[in-house]
Amino acid sequence: MGLNEAQERSVAVTLERLEKTLALADRLLDHPESGRMWQMALDLDDDHRAQLHSLRATAQTLLVDIADAYRLPVTEESVRQHLAGALATSWANLEDVRPTKLSRYGAVDPAAVTPLDAALEQLIQVVFVMVTLCQPPDELSSRGASMRAELPT
Repeated sequence: MGLNEAQERSVAVTLERLEKTLALADRLLDHPESGRMWQMALDLDDDHRAQLHSLRATAQTLLVDIADAYRLPVTEESVRQHLAGALATSWANLEDVRPTKLSRYGAVDPAAVTPLDAALEQLIQVVFVMVTLCQPPDELSSRGASMRAELPT
């Protein structure tokens, strides 16, 4: 029993996405994540959490069985590239909430312009350095290194 290349890729991508979802479910069921601006509410009772853990383990076993039976390849993802992409998107989003751009939603209180822009600039600089640090070592820019040296600790 075999799959052609396109079929193999389709099955592999689908199983990979499911496996990532199962890993996320496992983490969230045990340790919901949160930050200052968001919070995951653990709104499942202990019985449902236990059932979900058990079903997650069953799904993982079935997934591994399929992947092994069809000798599906393991996809290696770069932490560096993943972080660089996510941080670059955040950087662009931060640029889009500068006071000059917020005016598309209405007049911005003049008293908020300078402090908000200064705070955003500082955050943008930190995110920029993080993006720079995620570049391959041979591509690190001197600008990123100099900006890193200027950042508050």
